[in-house]
Amino acid sequence: MNRKRLIIVALLIGFLLAAGFRVALNTDSEEPRARVSVIVDSSGDGRWLSFVAGLEQAAAERNLSLTYVNTGRLVSPVEEKKLADNELADGSAGLIMEFCASRNVKEMVSELSRKSALVLVQTDVEAEADADGKFSGIHADNEALGRTLGLEISECAGPDLSGKTVAVLAGNQEQFAQKERLSGLLGVLEERGAEVLWVSDYVQNMPERLEYRQNEHPADILAALDNTDLEIAVDYILGLQQAGSQAVPELFGVGCSEKNVYYLDNGIIRSMVVPHDYDMGYRAASAVADRLSRKLEPMKDYQTGFTAVRRENMFQEENERLLFPLAQ
Repeated sequence: MNRKRLIIVALLIGFLLAAGFRVALNTDSEEPRARVSVIVDSSGDGRWLSFVAGLEQAAAERNLSLTYVNTGRLVSPVEEKKLADNELADGSAGLIMEFCASRNVKEMVSELSRKSALVLVQTDVEAEADADGKFSGIHADNEALGRTLGLEISECAGPDLSGKTVAVLAGNQEQFAQKERLSGLLGVLEERGAEVLWVSDYVQNMPERLEYRQNEHPADILAALDNTDLEIAVDYILGLQQAGSQAVPELFGVGCSEKNVYYLDNGIIRSMVVPHDYDMGYRAASAVADRLSRKLEPMKDYQTGFTAVRRENMFQEENERLLFPLAQ
């Protein structure tokens, strides 16, 4: 399958999944299926498609019924806790959640883990919150992920970044995961001599914020630390190109959506670090199933991987499976 056809197939499959986002898995088993609710930020975003595919694969194998809670941008852990409580009241036995903040959620996590099989994805919370293995945390080594993005910038833009200027779209810095990514990235940039002009947390008007900050302090390189910010940076670069600008920054970032894969292939994104979201989804559903079948056994944390992908190697077999899991 050639690259354009593969991208089209992935886009079509993604659209079909997104169109029916709140679903329950069907199974021929006569055994009752445990219901598990999934609560993540901006649930309809394309960044979740690989994650959902992993969830559904494990759910089919472990006889789970998945319910995806339709969400917009989550801004408060309290809001998420209410959504979770509603799902538990409606009969869910397990929860797979991404908390939008990592601090001051210990009591919420403790309460939810007493009522359900709880798995947290993408984000981490206070270490002492899980002292007795009541829930599972599944995420990448985010500091290493940030360092990998920095090394990709260094390899593509030159090992010595002295004289180069960088701007960072840092994602949601209320999450420990994003703070660790930023720390890892900034460490490499400092080591290689780059000048970081500005760092911006995620805000609702990020497109306007990006344009304003680049006008005030234009950087040679843009680095985006999550999929949403990378998509925003792509649109910004496309706008510059359409306007015929002679000062178009190089773009690097963390992403996984079909949109970002498409613009990696088009050369807009120089390099993209791709979290192994299919594995994260598969492990999350499996961890819930394990907890439901062995209630007295402590839950374990899992660390998932990531891969740096460039245009020239994105259609190698292993990277193709990572970028297009729904087309395999």
